[in-house]
Amino acid sequence: MKVDFQVPAQARQVGGLEKAIVRLGEALSEQGVDLAFNEVRPGSAVHFHGLWEPSFARLSRELRKQGRPYLVSPHGMLEPWAYAHKKWKKSIYFKLVEGRHLRGASAIIATGELEAGHLEDRLPGNRIERISFGAEPPPAGLEHKEARQNLGIQDDERLLLFLSRLDEKKGLNLLFDALRKLGRDKTSRWKVHVVGEGPMEEEWRRQAEQQAEELPEIVWRGALWDDSKWTEIVAADLFCLPTHSENFGFAVQEALSVGTPCLTTTATPWVEHAAEAGLHLCDPVVASVAEALNTWSVGRPWLEANRCRLASWTMETFDWDEVAKRYGEVYRRLSPRDEVFHPPGPVSE
Repeated sequence: MKVDFQVPAQARQVGGLEKAIVRLGEALSEQGVDLAFNEVRPGSAVHFHGLWEPSFARLSRELRKQGRPYLVSPHGMLEPWAYAHKKWKKSIYFKLVEGRHLRGASAIIATGELEAGHLEDRLPGNRIERISFGAEPPPAGLEHKEARQNLGIQDDERLLLFLSRLDEKKGLNLLFDALRKLGRDKTSRWKVHVVGEGPMEEEWRRQAEQQAEELPEIVWRGALWDDSKWTEIVAADLFCLPTHSENFGFAVQEALSVGTPCLTTTATPWVEHAAEAGLHLCDPVVASVAEALNTWSVGRPWLEANRCRLASWTMETFDWDEVAKRYGEVYRRLSPRDEVFHPPGPVSE
């Protein structure tokens, strides 16, 4: 089977999009799929990743003319929070260009029920497939107690971890305000590690400094990768991502894969797994985040056995082999009627 990924230029691949494309491609290749990037070969299934790319619209128009089916993965770019950014420009472009690109797709792939529902509202009549992403196995050998010792966390301290891009969407300010709402009497032995960098860092640092007397200790760790990142995730007592919108949330998945409990919001696909022990769901507003933190803090101790069970559930539920098989089933339903593709000529902008 041949599959041709159409992907944005490297400079336009941000965070989760790049990770999703790379890992899905690896999983497909491991199952024998002949994968190419930014090509259209005879007899291939064409799969567009992301939106708002003029070159994608030009290519899909030519595919439709020649009777070649194609798939589109929006990767969250039509979610309400994302669409609201520069909404007037996107609304015009969607009406004139992007809507035709999407409506002409044989299928649109959503990563969960939340995104699928939003896509169905915006694109009634389109076929929506629901396929999540897989989980990466974490590095072996590092235990929760050892990781805490490596970071200098005391036995009676509770470590909260925020690990994400420091962007308005991610909601770190909601976490700060929720901690203030709980009060220092409750959080005096809590510590918050902030791992990441981004456009809101300066403003959020200033907020934390101004509210220092009302907050637990905040440690700004910067952007960390590989072993350093995993040490933080394994050491944490609670991973916090109070995001306003998330197409998937790879960081949440990474935390769950080592058995670390997670707090995230109903604006993520993780709401589908709300019944799973170790997941604490709240609305992306201060009062709800504070309530979820309080519920977590008074719950039963999270033991090593709980961490092992949560990690096993995560790896079984989000197995990349199964994910790749589901994509393969969708690709096989695409049968190009024209075996020879004639690429579009130059188009004036």
